[in-house]
Amino acid sequence: MWEDAAGKQGDMRTVRAFRRNICVYARNSAEAKRLWIENPDIDAWFIWNIWQVSNPTVADLVPVSEDYVIYRDCGIALTHWGKGKELARKFIEFFESPEGARIFAKWGWITPRQESTPLKVRRNIRVEYQIKEDEWRGGVGKGLAYVKKLVEAYRSMGIPEGEVHISTVFHGSAGYWMLRDEPYNAFTKTTGGNPNKAIIHELVEKGVSIELCAQTMKRQEWKTEDILPEVRIVIGAYPRIIDLQLQGYAYIRF
Repeated sequence: MWEDAAGKQGDMRTVRAFRRNICVYARNSAEAKRLWIENPDIDAWFIWNIWQVSNPTVADLVPVSEDYVIYRDCGIALTHWGKGKELARKFIEFFESPEGARIFAKWGWITPRQESTPLKVRRNIRVEYQIKEDEWRGGVGKGLAYVKKLVEAYRSMGIPEGEVHISTVFHGSAGYWMLRDEPYNAFTKTTGGNPNKAIIHELVEKGVSIELCAQTMKRQEWKTEDILPEVRIVIGAYPRIIDLQLQGYAYIRF
């Protein structure tokens, strides 16, 4: 695999330079994982992205440039013996179904559906969400749920969190999603606390910037201490949205 990547440009100097820095050769991916864990002095593990997707705590994914990217397919076929077994045929059918493709995509594989519209940009991805509508889904704010789905979608494609930059600007009727439990209860006249705080904490942990408009706070007479600690306060929703777009952020509205 490393020779394919290093030799892709047809320059043997690259192959020799790569070879000089190899300290361990593994016979297969499972052995490579074991050696990586057993030898903490190794600087980098050259491996397929799917291994990092299924082992996110073992190593961080650092994508190589497209000049060095190589691909391998995953094939499946019935044996002569298997052709006479209904369960084997059904397994092949599931393997090739949309549900099977979704499972492959979840673990970092490129599926035929993905292949038809491949992503051109896989580094320094910038996205901004304007979230102002008080709409809910699955017990949390709908905008937050969709931000989480986007984060998970990029992860399933093997794109590391450090390459995805997401800012979410909350204002208007969705502003109260940012409140701590006590002011949330007072605002909604309920007693259960803010159901959005867990997903907000999770998204911030994944690098998402959660931002609240100061003008919305002013209209509602909320103080800084009323707001969840993970939330950033911005001077105004629209100036912030404009600023992010001028920085090259793709715009999504909820």
